[in-house]
Amino acid sequence: MKAATLVVSVVSCWCSAGYAGTIYYTFTGSATGDYNGTPLNTTPFTIVLTGDTGARTGSGPAYQLTATAATVGVDGFPTADFSDTMSVYVNGLFTLNSSAKGSLFEGTGPADLISPGGPYGFGLFSHAGQTQFNSVATTGGLLTFSSLAGGAMTVSLGTTGIPEPSTSVLTIGALLGLSLLGKLRLR
Repeated sequence: MKAATLVVSVVSCWCSAGYAGTIYYTFTGSATGDYNGTPLNTTPFTIVLTGDTGARTGSGPAYQLTATAATVGVDGFPTADFSDTMSVYVNGLFTLNSSAKGSLFEGTGPADLISPGGPYGFGLFSHAGQTQFNSVATTGGLLTFSSLAGGAMTVSLGTTGIPEPSTSVLTIGALLGLSLLGKLRLR
């Protein structure tokens, strides 16, 4: 009976384990503005931020996750990387942020920053009458959005995960306990 209880405990710990893995924030819509000197007129775009769920910092309700990669695709232009560090935040509002340019988008999103879902709506973030997506540096040139239409954001998880360290420690401890229990039974 004790062995069965321990096995159930090990399985429960393993099944409820949290995983640190890849997360994708995908923003789509149409923008008016300028890209490397070329005017944009309701031009479709896609911004993808890639991050690691284990890198989320903060505590509820305020979290931050710095992207490991951030790309932008604008119709008629090759996909480019953002030159500045990009992060996502949640603190009442969900925002995408460039280290050099301030907040870019606002809207709703996952309250814990790492749960998949969407689509969520978003728009330009403005402060004191000025939008905050001005001359953002990319490998394709400077990008400015003066207005957005049809903004949608989705959050998705990668297909593979890496067990969090605490999960591994719990699993190893449970297996050692099973081994010890087996040795005690043989005596």
